[in-house]
Formats: sequence, C-alpha cells, structure tokens
Amino acid sequence: MALAFMLYPDAPYNDFYVDDIRVELVKIRHEKNFQLKVFTPALHTIVEVTDLLSVEILPQVRVSAGDKADPQRHGVQVAIQAPKRIIIDRGTVYRKKQEQGK
Repeated sequence: MALAFMLYPDAPYNDFYVDDIRVELVKIRHEKNFQLKVFTPALHTIVEVTDLLSVEILPQVRVSAGDKADPQRHGVQVAIQAPKRIIIDRGTVYRKKQEQGK
C-alpha cells in the first residue's frame, strides 16, 4: 500500500504511527531531504529521508520524500510503502483513537 502525508515541524502535525510505533519529523534540511525519528521500544533511530531512494524504517515499511511540499508552512511530504495489514495513521488520528479506546 502506498500512502503520503504532509508533515510540519510543529506538533500536532509532525508525526505518524506505524501500528503503535511513533515516527516523528525532527529536522528539515530541504523539501526533499529531512530526518525522521523512529521510536521503537528498544531504540530511537534517526533516519535520513530523500527523494532519491526509499529507506526501510521498520520491517516491510519504506519511506521516501514525496513530490509535494508546503514551503510557506515549512511542510514536507513523506511517501510510505507498507503491506495493507500494517496500520498507518497520522499522529492526530492515532491519538484520537487511543482516547476513544479503539
């Protein structure tokens, strides 16, 4: 499954979840070059993301920089590829589901 999110440097729009693992935008170098932090239970890993090559951030989950950007709000697009069985949510959606007990 392919999916794309706009991420912005300010919360609450700076993260997404892969199943229950948080992935946060930590640094924008350029609209097609930025860093994500992956918060696994054992380790917090910084991943460099570009539009040149997709990178595996978790098993069977790859990301790359998308084609769109929002320079006025300093937003970047992250393109995500993962099997359909892996749940991927924006941070705002994930937290709302947690509050509702879903």
